[in-house]
Amino acid sequence: MNVSFAIWYDSGFTSIFVNYTSSPEAKYPSAINEVYVATKWVAAHGDEINVDGKHLAVVGNSAGSNMAAVTALKTQTRRRPRVQGPDPVLAGDGRRSREIVLQRIRGRLFPRPKHDGMVLDNYVPDVAQRREVYASPLQSSIEQLQGLPPAHIQVAANVLRDDGLAYARKLDSAGWR
Repeated sequence: MNVSFAIWYDSGFTSIFVNYTSSPEAKYPSAINEVYVATKWVAAHGDEINVDGKHLAVVGNSAGSNMAAVTALKTQTRRRPRVQGPDPVLAGDGRRSREIVLQRIRGRLFPRPKHDGMVLDNYVPDVAQRREVYASPLQSSIEQLQGLPPAHIQVAANVLRDDGLAYARKLDSAGWR
C-alpha cells in the first residue's frame, strides 16, 4: 500500500492520501478497508515516520474523497484513530448517482456502452450494498454525522457536483462547521 503525507502548515495536521486499489480490480469495501487500515497504521506509528499521528487529516479526490469521508465515519464510530475531516468530491449517493451520471454524460463524454459498466457498477456491484453508509456517506443519518471532524469540501462542475453539495448540506444539518 502506498501512502503519501503532507503537512498542513497552517493547521498542524498531517494529511494522508492513500493510494488504494481502485475498481474494477477492487470491489467495495476493499478500498475503504485499505484507507482505514493505513490511517490506523499512521496514527499508531507516526513517531516512526516523523509525523504527528494524533493530528491527521485524510484527503482524497473523486472516489478518494469518498474513501476519506468514510474513513472519518469509521474512525468516529470506532473511536480510533481520531482524524480531521475529508476533502471530498464525493463518489456519490448510491440511490441516484448512476442515473444522474448517465443522464448528464450520455452521448457527451463517453459513449453509453463504455460508461454503463463504470461508476457504481464497478465499485459496488451488489445493489443492496449501495445503501450502506460506508459505501456512500451521503446515506448517513444526521446523527451519524454529528461530531465528525471539520471537512473541506470542494466540488467541480462535473457529474459528482450535486452529491458533493448534498453531502455538505447534510454535514451542515448535523451541526458541522
